[in-house]
Amino acid sequence: MNTAVVVATARADDGSAVCLLRVGDGTVLSRLVGQLRSQDVASVHVVTRPEWAPAVGATTPDVTVRTAGGLPDVLTAVADAAPHGPLAVAEANAVMHDAVLTVLLADPRISTGIVTARRDDDGLQRVSVDRSRVTAAASPYHGGVAGDLVALGLLKASDARALAGVARTVDAVTPPPPHGGSGSGRQHPPTRVLYPTAAAPEPAVAVLVAGLVASGAAVSSVSLRGLFFQRVASQEQVVAALRTMAAVDEDKALLDATVKEQDGFFTTFFVSPYSRYIARWSARRGLTPNQVTAASMLLGIIAAGAFAVGSRPGLIVGAVLLQLAFTTDCVDGQLARYTRQFSAVGAWLDSVFDRAKEYLVYAGLAAGAVRAGDEGGVWLLAAAALALQTVRHTVDFAFAEARPVPADPAAAGGMRRSDAAAPPGRPGPAAHIGRLGVRASVYFEHRPAMKWLKRIVVLPIGERFALISLTAAVAGPRTTFTALLVWGALAMTYTATGRILRALVA
Repeated sequence: MNTAVVVATARADDGSAVCLLRVGDGTVLSRLVGQLRSQDVASVHVVTRPEWAPAVGATTPDVTVRTAGGLPDVLTAVADAAPHGPLAVAEANAVMHDAVLTVLLADPRISTGIVTARRDDDGLQRVSVDRSRVTAAASPYHGGVAGDLVALGLLKASDARALAGVARTVDAVTPPPPHGGSGSGRQHPPTRVLYPTAAAPEPAVAVLVAGLVASGAAVSSVSLRGLFFQRVASQEQVVAALRTMAAVDEDKALLDATVKEQDGFFTTFFVSPYSRYIARWSARRGLTPNQVTAASMLLGIIAAGAFAVGSRPGLIVGAVLLQLAFTTDCVDGQLARYTRQFSAVGAWLDSVFDRAKEYLVYAGLAAGAVRAGDEGGVWLLAAAALALQTVRHTVDFAFAEARPVPADPAAAGGMRRSDAAAPPGRPGPAAHIGRLGVRASVYFEHRPAMKWLKRIVVLPIGERFALISLTAAVAGPRTTFTALLVWGALAMTYTATGRILRALVA
């Protein structure tokens, strides 16, 4: 991360500067700047009120201080800083764990993202999220959103040009008027938002996030999980926040945060409860994620060899080794998130080795079946299962690169891509069916039993490996391939239907 802009304009309860409230020998602002420096942020720009600038400069001498009389000045400062490279934007009136910034800024897989939490706090920006992607975002200037998450005032943008564009023209992507004039049918241009120049510009991050979402940018949501974050508005609140934060085990919270929130049922309940501790054990012994990935691949190769023996003991040993390989595969990602050791090579290896392990296991099972005397087209079954899974992977990767932002039925007037990119309330029976499908998906996602059923039916890698291990050990390879084909076809039909429905209303 090259540059950070800290918005230090919030007033304390007594009218003084929140950013200058004391924290030990420093201030709330100097503490945040130190946390940003620990994330390898090279340049920090602080935007504050003109009357506070001398004190800000004196207490935080290693930053560039800019003054702002209102929100437009803050947005201009962000736009000026953005061309210098990847940018972080943060509000200064917060006390948080160092790891809150780490989970957002240190992960190269997050190009543009915000930190979110499940809180009932009307003072924070409400957002709606679909599978870790922000689909709607409110701000004090852009209406409300009926989402169940709030953004914490921390923004990362690797696409500096897009952020600068939004900062300079955010008023140009606000939702258009609900009615198009006197029945002409013409779409009016978006209405200009007039920011009160004398008002406190605290909502700067919220406005930027709303503008990015409305412009169609892919904004990721990073969950706070068990880490500590608290906005403060008085010295008493600072003291209370520091005391509460000290009582939270940051290492445990960070370890818990290494487990994906959107993982499959089998992984969440049968692997992650113990694999995270293996990740911490690995970290303390200096192991790297790539080394763990390689170990997982080696276990997969041995499992395929055991399956190829063709005997019942070989099938049982292969099933156990395949589960060990999958556990190790979970550990490498958790270790990367725990130690912040991310790399493009590591992500590529993890993806390639996952596919390679699975396909080697198919080959091992087929070879073992033939060795055991099954000559009835088992290789054809194996080839069909491999082809089906290859198609699913190809479609999944392609959709992840170009998937549309769904028109969120829970949004109630916030800035949405659908408002900016398409006429509101797109007509037609197909769009109506799509909206009904999306509403049903959102409804079921808030029902725990249905949420987990949805994650099981798509047959993710944890469920696939469990299915392979169980059926191979109990019934044999032919049953394994048949089960993979039936469940895989069901999963592909389900996911394709969902994607079509979302595309109809995007």
